[in-house]
Amino acid sequence: MQKKDLLIVGAGPAGLSLSSALMPDMAVTCISERPSQKASHSRATGIQPRTLELLHSSGILDAVRREAVTLRGNIIYLDGERLRALSFFDPASGEHGLSLDQRRIESLLAEQLERNGRSIEWGTSLVDLEDLGHFVRAEIQRENGSVEQWRCRRVVGCDGGRSAVRKLAKIEFPGHTYEERSFVLDVLVQGALEPGYMHFFVGKESRLVLVPLNDRGTFKASGALPPGKTGTLEQQFREMVALHGRGRLSVEPLTPLTTYVMHARLADTFRIEDRIFLCGDAAHIFPPNGGQGMNLALEDAHDLATALNLFAQSKERRHLEAYSERREEARRALESVCAAKDRYSYESLLSGVNFATEQERIRQEEL
Repeated sequence: MQKKDLLIVGAGPAGLSLSSALMPDMAVTCISERPSQKASHSRATGIQPRTLELLHSSGILDAVRREAVTLRGNIIYLDGERLRALSFFDPASGEHGLSLDQRRIESLLAEQLERNGRSIEWGTSLVDLEDLGHFVRAEIQRENGSVEQWRCRRVVGCDGGRSAVRKLAKIEFPGHTYEERSFVLDVLVQGALEPGYMHFFVGKESRLVLVPLNDRGTFKASGALPPGKTGTLEQQFREMVALHGRGRLSVEPLTPLTTYVMHARLADTFRIEDRIFLCGDAAHIFPPNGGQGMNLALEDAHDLATALNLFAQSKERRHLEAYSERREEARRALESVCAAKDRYSYESLLSGVNFATEQERIRQEEL
């Protein structure tokens, strides 16, 4: 049985950031079931001002700034008509939000990780996990089907909403599943959209969100398709764009339209003793409004890396115990995002939203 000091399962933003932030002399093994970093469409894109310092600590902020689009705010539309623009400017830091595809952020983190002398074992899956008190037994399957037994001092689950670590550790993941048909794809948009803004279109039966990926008209499109419609998914999407854009927008899909189920969930605990930890989407899943998912994942990774580094230096368990406080921060953020989703519903916008109060909430809770 191979011995491992720290096993990180998952190579998304949380896993990559955590691996990079740990002390250079710490023995770290990071695995990912994916055969490579490639993904079919953009995923999270929004980078909050509060996250910029974390990217600086990771050594990739300059590269992110060169490639990202400044995200000045969010323009909200009701039945195709503009209601209000909300700012993503943070007076405390003097920064706006940024928009950059999560795939690119992962690539930059992976490149920085390699410069730090660490790498990812791609195509390697966790298939079993057993907490034996003084260590954790992990069963690993390689891409060729071979199986290995590892004796791990600690295991961190950074493996997303369907986390194998969380499931095998029998950590409950309560929360809410939304009934709407959520979708995501990348598109080229032609039409008079104010640059530098996320565009949030709300209708009675559907929702369309366009987040700029660059200054050449490429956007990540997401939202909710109207229920009960027939025709191909692309036809339904084009009809929805025509409805929300009042004929002023045209789109050209750049990636296939993918549908998914939206969740709001929070793990019962982020740690089991000093041996098993959860980080990022493995610990919490957010509705995409507010752009909190990736930002909180990077914060989780920073806090856990700090705890592990301090423990390695002092051997004081209180540093590891302190990571449990991340759950309370995630709980408050999840409540805020879910409440904001309700406030941005068709019925709420139709009856009127106090946008001055909403702007202050964004400043205090999101930016």
